[in-house]
Amino acid sequence: MKNIVIAVAGVLASSCVFAAGAAVCAAPATAGSGTQIDSSFGNTGGGTAFVVNSFTPKCSAKVHLAFEQNTTAAAVASGSSAGSKLFTGSTNGGSVAPTAATFPNGVGAGDATGATAAALAASSG
Repeated sequence: MKNIVIAVAGVLASSCVFAAGAAVCAAPATAGSGTQIDSSFGNTGGGTAFVVNSFTPKCSAKVHLAFEQNTTAAAVASGSSAGSKLFTGSTNGGSVAPTAATFPNGVGAGDATGATAAALAASSG
């Protein structure tokens, strides 16, 4: 019985993980259009999204870009697959700043998508 309770608790805990941002640019070899952002893209807040009018950003070569939004804010995280810094920004004042982490082997897609939740939380506070 004790094992069943522990297993159920583990499943419930894993379902409470914060959502990550959605990839807009996945370090393409050449510059081009990214994934279209609209009211449903990267919407982790449910309900009405921050973005009202859809748009398609342009992606630079070798850049990972992730986007996340909720009902009151939007956030991005971006870094180069050849660089060592990850930058985040939000709609709270429009600031963009490097994160404290460094990436000696370049920024990966998961690094960018994982960083948007913290930027979105900071914009809401």
